[in-house]
Amino acid sequence: MAQALREAYQAGEDDETLEPRVLVDRQGKPIGRFRDGDYVIFYNIRGEREVELCHSLLDRDFPHFQVEKDLNFRKESIMPRILMIQGSNMNLLGVRQPEIYGTTTASELDKMMNDYAKAKGFDLEIFYTNSEGECIDRIIKAHYDKVDVLVMNPGGFTYAAYSIRDTIKGVKIPYIEIHLSNHYDRGIHSVIAPAANGVIMGLGIQVYFQGLDAALYLAGKKR
Repeated sequence: MAQALREAYQAGEDDETLEPRVLVDRQGKPIGRFRDGDYVIFYNIRGEREVELCHSLLDRDFPHFQVEKDLNFRKESIMPRILMIQGSNMNLLGVRQPEIYGTTTASELDKMMNDYAKAKGFDLEIFYTNSEGECIDRIIKAHYDKVDVLVMNPGGFTYAAYSIRDTIKGVKIPYIEIHLSNHYDRGIHSVIAPAANGVIMGLGIQVYFQGLDAALYLAGKKR
């Protein structure tokens, strides 16, 4: 495969026009089927394309790969993994007090963030919960799943969720806290913020993207 790629570049083919190469085994015979235990390795590939290819491999209905039934595919990626938690009442974005929190809906924001993750090349999971216990469980799961960074808008958890603060401190996951409005202007105090590496607030929807950028910075420091 490496020789085929070298020859292609020498012939003037670039990343956009490179024709597919056939995978072969050690005897030079074409491999036409993915089997359990096989690895697919991507070299020098943009993050969003890696995500698309991995999704294709995991999709049983994708017609262009021959995949044996019930294979245990898993993705092992060097891309940063970021968990975005939307806390209490954040599912009401665009509905609840738009004069403070704006008119962008939760579904619109989700699409914007997923598009941003695709463009930047990182894995993003967005999790909504109005339950403090569910939030704690998801943070603990993130620790065992080896998520790189947690970003959270605590929403209604901001005022009294000491247990969420203690969980973040306990699992030692890097954490960026975000708030749409300026808490200093509104006289609000976050009891979770002492567990954060940084807090971004007061810039409306932009705090989400600045929070994700800060998360990427923290993830880069870990690697």
